[in-house]
Amino acid sequence: MERPRHAVMTAGLLLLAACSRGPEPKKPAPQPIVYTEVDPNTAAPLTGKIHFTGKRPARTKIDMDEDPQCAKLHPSPVFDDPVAVGNDGGLGNVFVCSALT
Repeated sequence: MERPRHAVMTAGLLLLAACSRGPEPKKPAPQPIVYTEVDPNTAAPLTGKIHFTGKRPARTKIDMDEDPQCAKLHPSPVFDDPVAVGNDGGLGNVFVCSALT
């Protein structure tokens, strides 16, 4: 009577072992971000001045009525300056992008 019980238990263990999941596959490690490296031997500074020509856009008054706290902090009118132009025509807040082709 012991033999059939052992056979059943052995078969059950083999079935469990065969049907069990294997080890979880390892997830690849996140790759580090690679930035463009600048070769200082071939790099050069870029200098210059951007001038604004033509009529300057009109400044618009910012409405502070929606927020009483804001209106309280700014008793005199606050204007939106869409373009920052200096007295000499120099343009402020400029980003220059140079691409080599």
